[in-house]
Amino acid sequence: MLVLAPTRELAMQSQKVLDEFGKVVNLTSVVIYGGVPKHAQKDVLRRGVDCIVGTPGRLKDLINDGSCNLSSISHLVLDGT
Repeated sequence: MLVLAPTRELAMQSQKVLDEFGKVVNLTSVVIYGGVPKHAQKDVLRRGVDCIVGTPGRLKDLINDGSCNLSSISHLVLDGT
């Protein structure tokens, strides 16, 4: 699943909820946003996750450098609140 959020703050809020819920149902997730080094985000993506929460800019950067592959995404959530 991909949750696309317009801002870092919204992405972080969604990730917090997914972290709490994920512990109950064994769901892994990562939050991806700009303004922080990419290497930690790349490491988590390399290991694999069930859900990516991200902002468009950083997500595009990671797709373009080959660190993020969205070919297996089956659900998309556009968070614009």
